[in-house]
Amino acid sequence: MFSHEFNVGYMTSGYCWDKKTKQRFDDPLFLESYGYKVYSQNDEDGIIDEIFKRIGTTNKRFIEFGVQDGLECNSHYLLFKEWSGLWIDGDSDMIKSANNKFRPVIDNGQLKIVNAFITSDNINKLFSDNGFTGEIDLLSIDIDGNDYHVWKAINVISPRVVIIEYNGKFPPDCEWVMAYNENHLWDGSDKHGASLKSYELLGKSIGNGYQLVGTNIRGVNAFFVRKDLVADFFPKPATAENLYNPFRVIVFQSGHPAKVCLKNGVEGLQGVFLNQPKEICFLCNYGFHAPEYNEDGSFSVQWMSADEAKIFVRVSVPIALGLTFVLCAGVDTDLIIQVEQFEAEEHHVTQSNDEPIIIEYNFPKNTLYSVDDIIEITLRVNSLWSPCRKFGSNDTRNLGVGILDIRM
Repeated sequence: MFSHEFNVGYMTSGYCWDKKTKQRFDDPLFLESYGYKVYSQNDEDGIIDEIFKRIGTTNKRFIEFGVQDGLECNSHYLLFKEWSGLWIDGDSDMIKSANNKFRPVIDNGQLKIVNAFITSDNINKLFSDNGFTGEIDLLSIDIDGNDYHVWKAINVISPRVVIIEYNGKFPPDCEWVMAYNENHLWDGSDKHGASLKSYELLGKSIGNGYQLVGTNIRGVNAFFVRKDLVADFFPKPATAENLYNPFRVIVFQSGHPAKVCLKNGVEGLQGVFLNQPKEICFLCNYGFHAPEYNEDGSFSVQWMSADEAKIFVRVSVPIALGLTFVLCAGVDTDLIIQVEQFEAEEHHVTQSNDEPIIIEYNFPKNTLYSVDDIIEITLRVNSLWSPCRKFGSNDTRNLGVGILDIRM
């Protein structure tokens, strides 16, 4: 939570608004002092938590679009509170990354991820086609352009809370809306979205009405609550003039940046692989099916479940050599192995039966991992195969290569 003793000079936003923001910290109805960051870009996680403490939750369902790879967004942390929801983003590379990083919560049905470029014409169909209609608890909108027009078009859901990015460059009494362009891609300029005043007025006109209840301290996101839920829980007057925060250059950083979603991850893989090296311990993996075991209980194999998978290991003693991968494959395939940001290595893997496939990956010269460093390993295959299609078995899983062992 913020201290009200923040540095005014650092805000660089105009002393009159900085003074108003400071005053809000003394009034518990205003939301700024409740902000904190877990996985949100700024302090949105804390504000979301406070809003739902005041109005309660119903089905704990969310929709967020414009999530990129999902690691830093407004609904990531809600997964830890047993919420479920839908993510949509138009960048296929980002969605591919999200599908790998959030594999555990996708597999358990908690999260659905869709790759689609959002327009006013397709937004309602995207929701209904993916099983989202009627009341949900949270809708978060951030597409850096047509946000105003898309929110105005939504009619198949009735969110109790709406978060939308506003253009904090415009002062609170200014009405401005970017002209609709269904092909718009943000170019990094100030041409995006709408001013806070325009959103305030739009919210009043949607459904039975949405009331502006606050903005975050960085002047990026506006928070709306459906009018039938507002009661006396939030500050008045509910206007842009009273609740505006200008765009500020405050940077919210995490001391330990996210690499994957930790919710329902496969934790503590020590001993899973056959020859657990003393130099590293396996933390977690994503993009794999569950481990398979022999009749005597010993580890057998762990198959990739997607065309890209990741393994994270923690270094126990300083190492400077490399890794040896012991694999099996059901079909001939091309395998790419990449450790951290080093140059990727491509290998052609031939279908294996009795003999394991041995691949050595050497760290670049002068690379030294120290104790407690975390190494990110990425495996990619060019295609997946299914035992059902190949052998006529009952196993319908899609498989990549299988991990038998990883050694130093």
